[in-house]
This record gives sequence, C-alpha cells and structure tokens, in this order.
Amino acid sequence: MTAKIALLLLCAAVGMGGAAAAPPPLLDGGGAVRPLPRPAIILFWASWCAPCQAELRGLATLQKAVAPMPVILVALDGSVRSRAMLRHIDPEAVRYPGSVDANMLNLVPGGAPGVPFAIAFDRQGIACGQKGGGVAAADIVAWRDRCLR
Repeated sequence: MTAKIALLLLCAAVGMGGAAAAPPPLLDGGGAVRPLPRPAIILFWASWCAPCQAELRGLATLQKAVAPMPVILVALDGSVRSRAMLRHIDPEAVRYPGSVDANMLNLVPGGAPGVPFAIAFDRQGIACGQKGGGVAAADIVAWRDRCLR
C-alpha cells in the first residue's frame, strides 16, 4: 500500500474525510529514502523541545515495552543539531524530512497539537492510538495490543 493511500485510509478512519496531501519523503538515519513501517509507534520529536529530549532518554524502555512493534522517531527537522542528538539511535528507527520545507506534523491526521506527539498505526495504516505531551510505556503497550489484533 502506498503512503498516500494509507494516509487517505487513515483520514477516513478517523473521520476526516476528503483528500489529504501526500506525506513528505522521509530519510532514515543513513540518508536513504524510507517510508514509515506499519505497524509502528511514531514519536514526533524536535531538538529544541525539552519534553522530547526527556522522552528520548526513555526510548530504549519504550522500544522494549512494545517489541516487536517498532518505535520510530520522526524529527521535525534534519538539522545538524537534531542529527547529533539522534546519532546514537539505530538509523532504521529515525526519520528526517526529505526537504527543508517539509512539515512532518502533516503526517498526523488533523495535525498534531505540537511536540512531543505520538501516534500508533496498525498494519493497514489506521491510527490505533495517539497522545500529545509524551507517552509512557503503559500507553504504548495498550496501543501495541490494539494495533496488532
């Protein structure tokens, strides 16, 4: 399923209806174009966001809690600072915008209220959990169970 079709299905599933813009191209930590996996937990992240940095410190705990479902960090920018802060993360678990004008929060149906923001997608690309303001392991374990049904 293409990313655009998945996003349209997602919008329909959450009641947005209508057509949605295609998501921007995403680059992994190695610089390769790579779509978001499905199912997955997506954490929207910014280097300037203190709560995001706190969430980053607990990333290994979150990843263990929801295995085998991947946790992907989507950086709002591909700046040198963002890349430096995420250099210790597995390159396959990170996505950066493919262009400087990409708005990564457009990947969230209806737009995310800000960062940190997390959303879970099932195998069909349908949202099965979302939360603003950071997530705890208990939140995303419940999402994983719902998404993998």
